[in-house]
Amino acid sequence: MIKKILKIILWIVGIVVILFIGLMIAVSVWPKEGGEIKTAQHDFRMANCGMAATGEIPGFAIPAATTTPQKYEMFFYRLSFGDQVPVAKPKVQVPGIAGEFDLKGIGSCQIFKPGTTTISYSDRYAPEAGKLPLSDIDSKIDDYYLSLSRVANSYWTNDQTYAAKNNANDFFDQFLYLTEPGFKPFYHQLNPDFWKWIEKITGRRLAVTAADELLYSSKSSYGLCSRPDGADGGCYTELYLYRGGEFIEKSGFLIYSSTSSRGIRSEEPIIDRQLGENFANLVAQKIKDAGLMEKDCPLGLIMDAGWDYEINLNGVTKIFRNPPSECKDEFDKIDKLIEGWLPF
Repeated sequence: MIKKILKIILWIVGIVVILFIGLMIAVSVWPKEGGEIKTAQHDFRMANCGMAATGEIPGFAIPAATTTPQKYEMFFYRLSFGDQVPVAKPKVQVPGIAGEFDLKGIGSCQIFKPGTTTISYSDRYAPEAGKLPLSDIDSKIDDYYLSLSRVANSYWTNDQTYAAKNNANDFFDQFLYLTEPGFKPFYHQLNPDFWKWIEKITGRRLAVTAADELLYSSKSSYGLCSRPDGADGGCYTELYLYRGGEFIEKSGFLIYSSTSSRGIRSEEPIIDRQLGENFANLVAQKIKDAGLMEKDCPLGLIMDAGWDYEINLNGVTKIFRNPPSECKDEFDKIDKLIEGWLPF
């Protein structure tokens, strides 16, 4: 009797082991989300561009404006290795070929005519990614295409929900972390409408020129606010100041419903003013004087309210979420300085 029980136990264990191994194999070969875009991009290059792209490096794909069928845009570029011995890190050259492809790898290549040929020859990857070993970069590229597959669907359907905003923010983070620093104007040229949608839903702008770079942003939200129609909901205010002096303010209400526990944004008219580069420099100096880039401002947990800030200074980005009062006081001073400068 005991032998029979042991046989049954061993048989069950054997089945479990076999199923587990089979599952691991299936997981390892199952195509990852976003992987189909990478495969299509590779097939497109080989089948449609041929010798035109020989020796060219493929850039990262972004969504095309075309939705029937849904397609992706990209360009190819060459690397310059210089004449240093040993060979230094390669630098990118201005893209010469662009293409548009679908998920079947079908598309067309054409000569890329950049709006500008004046770029500082920069590294192939953004600074942080450039420090990684190639195996880690490959993993980050997988993350990029996973994020691309999600944001593309949000963009093509003009989704304005909280989930779409998360998709757009995640993609923007992946894009800035990986992509060639000198190529922002060219990625913008591929599909300006996509980047306009990114900015509309997140408030984050692709910096094509130095004036486009975000210097400072301040975002506040509250769980319960008085609305004109008397309905329940939250409210928010977002301030953005760019290096060239452009100031944008967005505000509105968050309307809660059974389908959106995070709230649907109801946006008031956007305030867009030019405050001047000198004023932007003044704010940058205030940030330096306050020591915010060096301050330790840990994340705080607040009920029914939130304050998020972003600073970009000297090529360094720092994000603050619900900072403690000793940090928030400094941000309040900056917000008041900006609001006091507005020409109403």
